[in-house]
Amino acid sequence: MSEPVTKLDSISFFLEDAPLLKDESLSSFLTEDLSAYSFHTPNPHRELLAPSTWHMPEVFRKKLTAFSEHYFNEVNEQNRWTSIIVYNFSNGLQLSSREILRHPFHRIVPRELLPQPRKENVDVFQRWPLGQQKENVFLSHNMREVADIMQALFAQIVTEHRQGKIPLYIQTKFEPERGFLVRSVSFDPSEELDWRVEFADKQELIAEFKLVSSRKKFYHFFDTFALQPEDGAMIVHPWLTEFRGLEQSLSLLGEDRAELTFTPGAMPSVEVTGDLEAKSLLKHLRHRSIPVKITGGSETLGAERSLTDIYLNDKGDFYIQHRARVMGQKDVISRGWTPRSVLYLRALSEGLPYLLNSDAKDMATKSRRSREWDIKLLKHLGVLQYLLLETLSYHFEGELTDGRIVSEKEIFPLLHGNVHALLIAGSGVILAKDMTLSELISKPVLSCFEDFVSKTLKVMKSPESFYSEAGEVILEGVVEREFRLIFELLKKLALRTRGEIFRKARTSFLSRIWDGDAEKDSALKEGLFHFPRNSEEDSRVHETLESLQDLLLHGFKLFYHGQALQELNDDDFLVDFNLQADGHGKDFNWFELHPRFFLHGVELDPNEVGALGRGGVIEHEGKIYLVPKKQMPSLRRLENFWLKLQKGKKDAAAKKNGDKIYQLPRHQVLELLALRASGYGIRGDEEWKRLCAFYDSLGETRHEIEIPKTVKADLKPYQLRGVQWLRDLYSLRLGALLADDMGLGKTLQTLTFLEDLRSKGELGQVLVVVPSSLIYNWQSEIEKFTPQLPLAVFTSKDMDRVGRRLEHKEDLVVMTTYGLLMEQEQFFAQYKYRVVIFDEAQNLKNITTKRTSSARSLAAQFKICLTGTPMENHYGEFYSLVDILVPGSLGKVEDFRREFVNTDLVSREQMEDLKLKIKPLLLRRTKKEILDQLPEKQETKVSIAFEERQKEIYRDIALAYNNSVQESLMTQGEARVQLQMLTALLRLRQACSDPGALPNIQYDKVPPKLEALLDSLTEIVESGESALVFTQFIQTLEHTAKLLAQAGIPVFVLHGGVPTKQRQKILTEFNKLEGGAVLVMTLKTGGVGLNLTKASYVFHLEPWWNPSVENQATDRAHRLGQNKAVQVFRYIMHESLEEKIELLKVRKDKKFEVLFSNSEKEADLGPGSGALSKDDFDMLLGLK
Repeated sequence: MSEPVTKLDSISFFLEDAPLLKDESLSSFLTEDLSAYSFHTPNPHRELLAPSTWHMPEVFRKKLTAFSEHYFNEVNEQNRWTSIIVYNFSNGLQLSSREILRHPFHRIVPRELLPQPRKENVDVFQRWPLGQQKENVFLSHNMREVADIMQALFAQIVTEHRQGKIPLYIQTKFEPERGFLVRSVSFDPSEELDWRVEFADKQELIAEFKLVSSRKKFYHFFDTFALQPEDGAMIVHPWLTEFRGLEQSLSLLGEDRAELTFTPGAMPSVEVTGDLEAKSLLKHLRHRSIPVKITGGSETLGAERSLTDIYLNDKGDFYIQHRARVMGQKDVISRGWTPRSVLYLRALSEGLPYLLNSDAKDMATKSRRSREWDIKLLKHLGVLQYLLLETLSYHFEGELTDGRIVSEKEIFPLLHGNVHALLIAGSGVILAKDMTLSELISKPVLSCFEDFVSKTLKVMKSPESFYSEAGEVILEGVVEREFRLIFELLKKLALRTRGEIFRKARTSFLSRIWDGDAEKDSALKEGLFHFPRNSEEDSRVHETLESLQDLLLHGFKLFYHGQALQELNDDDFLVDFNLQADGHGKDFNWFELHPRFFLHGVELDPNEVGALGRGGVIEHEGKIYLVPKKQMPSLRRLENFWLKLQKGKKDAAAKKNGDKIYQLPRHQVLELLALRASGYGIRGDEEWKRLCAFYDSLGETRHEIEIPKTVKADLKPYQLRGVQWLRDLYSLRLGALLADDMGLGKTLQTLTFLEDLRSKGELGQVLVVVPSSLIYNWQSEIEKFTPQLPLAVFTSKDMDRVGRRLEHKEDLVVMTTYGLLMEQEQFFAQYKYRVVIFDEAQNLKNITTKRTSSARSLAAQFKICLTGTPMENHYGEFYSLVDILVPGSLGKVEDFRREFVNTDLVSREQMEDLKLKIKPLLLRRTKKEILDQLPEKQETKVSIAFEERQKEIYRDIALAYNNSVQESLMTQGEARVQLQMLTALLRLRQACSDPGALPNIQYDKVPPKLEALLDSLTEIVESGESALVFTQFIQTLEHTAKLLAQAGIPVFVLHGGVPTKQRQKILTEFNKLEGGAVLVMTLKTGGVGLNLTKASYVFHLEPWWNPSVENQATDRAHRLGQNKAVQVFRYIMHESLEEKIELLKVRKDKKFEVLFSNSEKEADLGPGSGALSKDDFDMLLGLK
């Protein structure tokens, strides 16, 4: 009888997988008897005789030998992989896939079930997790080739098994006589398994995750597969990796928040406590291959189907709540920020490393050169806050905060300069200021900030999940909505601190917007948020509402005291004020006001209105109405006005018909005009209509203005409008702040107004208060333009004479100085004037000084302030001037200081409110505005009075030299005293400009010329204009430059001692400097060959005998290329040698030319020089 033919019975997978989740070992499930089979090792001498192995890796051809520890591990892995698959033959022989090709039985095995040489680009439909136990291990080329061969073989065997062509078993090396019969093999766990999630709403969200089988079968899990013994099902999957990842995620949540449980006879499950924890685990599982199914289902809603509610209290504090309606379910309601926003808010308070779950020291470069700056940047909270502000500005507004349009990739690179400035602010490291950000910071750290920008833009587009017993609702747009709110908070913080907050490295963002404790409440659930403010008392709820109103168009809804705010339309709330003059004639000072309010067409009792615009809401009959944002500023003005009335209820009275009326002092008419300009209807009598007509016509030319023919000047159109403006304010019994640019004729406009009053018989008593240096300038202007004005220049000696004229009610213009006003305050305060005028009114900017107090003591029907700089340092200076003009018009000084002075930020609305109030009182024209009405060159002579000590020095020089000349004449004759006379005249000219420059003279004051010059140049440079100053004395030049530098005015100096090369550099720097500047020159140096059209103002500190020389110097500014009108000012000391020089300009004798040499030695004293006579000398000294 012949031997039976040997055939292939089956294939076994020899596996050594450990059980997972403390389950039973694999041996427990090996129930099939396979003791008939045993392993056989091929003859090693036959290994080279097998042609089928020639194109296979060495492990299939021979027994491998290791020569190193690394290669030993590799050999073991190759042996393990190739020994998993074992062929079972009918004669009881078992051969592994590693040995089969070297044994004759390989001819029995179908070719497709044998190991095959690796083919390129062969897609293996599933892979066995061969190497998951040793992750991140380097695979050599040989190992990759072996792995690919085995994966292909596994796939082919499973395919044949599924087709019923070959039985399949699982066996182990330790119990080879038993096996597990595999009836089905799956490589995709999702075909049968999924995570089922149920949520329970308790005190905290409870989420239960169960791994379940769709066939309701129980599986046992091992490293690379799961078994279902009853059905013989096998699911191949990297279960070791699966459960390791799960356990790692749970460990991050904490033992008290998540627990993995496994009960024999049941599938694994996880219970998680907390919304954030559930989100975290869901996120992990959804990135794995086993599907997640939520009981109740998961529904995604677009951004338009959800709202974010903001609940506010009366302090402006708020919390947020997300809300969505789902069909067939109860509403989704979740208080607080989403986890993504919380992460960013925490990062803005702890630094970028917090966001990246790292440490700054680990992220910084190891290079000593950059490491310190790396750490500083990574920890700098201000930089991160600024970078997020710019990123959000790009996302929501399409541009950076400075208006630049950029692409996403350009955001951070274009901000390098700003980030560098913030980073080095206050560091004191000079070298760092000269280095770029790329030179200071390492590339990896810069990349972190670039990634921050790109990831932030991605995060905002992420949806957010919310859970309940009904299931999961995924809301789109919620995260983006929250970031829009963060954007508003950052913007307000930037505005309130003027950007200084971004310079602070350790100022937490949360500390400025939240009253909670992040250490106790990491999810920021408790506590209230608020917009940045300066103190706990600084609630500013109306500013909060105004900022939040921007969000209403983007899915937000506002609640105030728990009630939803109903937004009013433009015409839903109306105000009707009726105003009547209280009294008759021109001297009434009160108005009667009858206020009425209408809401939705129904008249309200003002006393029953709970909130009239406070916080941007109107409260009535238990309902709260939200005012449209564009109406909030005007409603706030109404509320402030109404509160003032309520405080003054004692002044309220009831008319016969029961209507309430309020008495208003005349100064409050400015607030009423501002309310009317805001859109509120205010009716009134003829007096009110006149006020409204004037207010409405401000800035317009109403009709041709006529001025008295006795005015000896041709006024420009803008000057005529200024006169008409003064007339109108006078008739309306208000006050005037004329703040035209210097040189535009404020004095002429004022004098014309006074002359108009005189011509109509209305002049009365007028007081003009001027700086002492300008009193003679005013006197000369009156003599020149309005000679018929009755003028009295007040001195202490003239007190009785002027007093008698005032008591007799004579028409009189009294002129005095600020100094005399303070000295004789009691005298001036006893009279009531028709008009009081304050020239250079910036002298009254400090409300607490004796000078201002004296000015405020004056009673007048109409007051005028003249100044080119109504405010130099802060708004408190402006208040001082306006309160002098119309006392009480800007409220109490302490209230004004709180809003405009003692604050880090004045809001745009506050400024608009202030502008509306003072609009009638202020008239300011700049040179640029009325350029077409100005001559190309306008010259003005400014007459300046001596200061007492200066006058004493001048007289002493004049008397001393006169006596000396007198004695010399008697002994030497006139020809021999020329040098003495010329020296005397030179010293007197120096005394006029700067007595401190004279030899042996102690003079510590700022001379009047330089004092007036400093005031003028301050005004000019502040307006952005530039000026040239010419002097003939080097000492005066140096003193002038020093004073300007001390005042913070950019000053450049040019004189004969400056080398040519340096001179050109100075001129270039002057011309290229942005903004205003001053160039001080000696007359001869600046007179030739220079082009200085940057300047549009020219000052001559001393007169020159020949006008052409002065003109040549002036023409440095007034020449081709000049596009501005040039103003020229010549300073002349009153009753001095300089006035005589002006008279002698028409005489061009050589004798007068020698007067203007810069030293007595330069004069040509030879024969025929036209030497000075004693009569000439006496005339110049004023002795004749």
